Amino acid sequence: MVASRETLQDIAAERQLQPATLERVIRLIDILDAFGADTLIGPRVALKGGTALNVFHSDLDRLSVDIDVNYVGAVEKEQMDADRPGLEDRIERLMESKGYAARREPSEHAGGKWIYRYASALGGAGTIEIDINYLYRGPLYGVDRMPSVAIGSYQATNVPVLDIHEIVAGKMVALITRRTARDLFDAHRIIAMPSLDWAKIKVATLMIGACAKSFDWRTASPAAIGCEVGDITGKLTMCLHDRYFDAFGGPATWIENVTAECQEKLAPLFQLTTGESEFLDAVLDRGEIDASPLGVPERVRDAIEASPALRWKAQNVKAWKSGDKSLAPRTRRGRRRDRQPPAPTGALKGDEK
Repeated sequence: MVASRETLQDIAAERQLQPATLERVIRLIDILDAFGADTLIGPRVALKGGTALNVFHSDLDRLSVDIDVNYVGAVEKEQMDADRPGLEDRIERLMESKGYAARREPSEHAGGKWIYRYASALGGAGTIEIDINYLYRGPLYGVDRMPSVAIGSYQATNVPVLDIHEIVAGKMVALITRRTARDLFDAHRIIAMPSLDWAKIKVATLMIGACAKSFDWRTASPAAIGCEVGDITGKLTMCLHDRYFDAFGGPATWIENVTAECQEKLAPLFQLTTGESEFLDAVLDRGEIDASPLGVPERVRDAIEASPALRWKAQNVKAWKSGDKSLAPRTRRGRRRDRQPPAPTGALKGDEK
């Protein structure tokens, strides 16, 4: 599925999008369609992040140009280790069969990133990134098989996608810990989405936030929401409709208004109950995982307590408490209210041992 130069220009003109970015999204759709149809890849991965949100849960509000997936074939490390070589080999072969050339291959124990080059129909070369994470391999709310949005005649079908509530939770954590323009844009679209269960989102946000690299989620606050104007002009504009910010009075005004709206609407996510504080304290102060204070259904509680990402974080905390500081670098913290500083909470550098 490779769109011609003429087709790209026609669709780009119709949707008021940049042709080069549009081409990458069409290629992503083609790759994801192949992932979903493959009997080895399809059952073992689930799409997450901006592509899942914008290509499967909205009508291309923002062009997302990377493929971020979790391995979800098994929670058990032994099965994951057995699956990983064959899964990565199949992905590499699939990409090669579609004419992509790998520029860099994955090397991290907890996951890896491939950067694939392709010859653009518009001239020159483009790249597509595929990132697989092996730590978040136990979905809290399951995986859905979904069709993508249609772009002209191009559409993926039956793609494995994380449940929307876990996708949104990941975006909420990114909104605080990364503070990028794309995360702010996505958050603003999310708060307008109907029929979301924000109780489910909050639980998933607490779990993912507890695992956040070098960040104490207890310090997370709506005050951290925002981004820099330079991030919009440098990275976000190319992924939106032409002259998108004109209707808002420019990027700076958009940031001001959207930040205020998100801070107001998302404030309940950061208002912790006693049980939620107990859960975070146990993980981040003592390296213990007990989801019972969250008051969630048994299946969700079991998934949280079995989470490899959370177990790795707890292992780092315990290592720090025992005096082994090699696993836990200094924790980045937001503004803290009436609380003594906790021990550093560790970073996700790999899988549980």
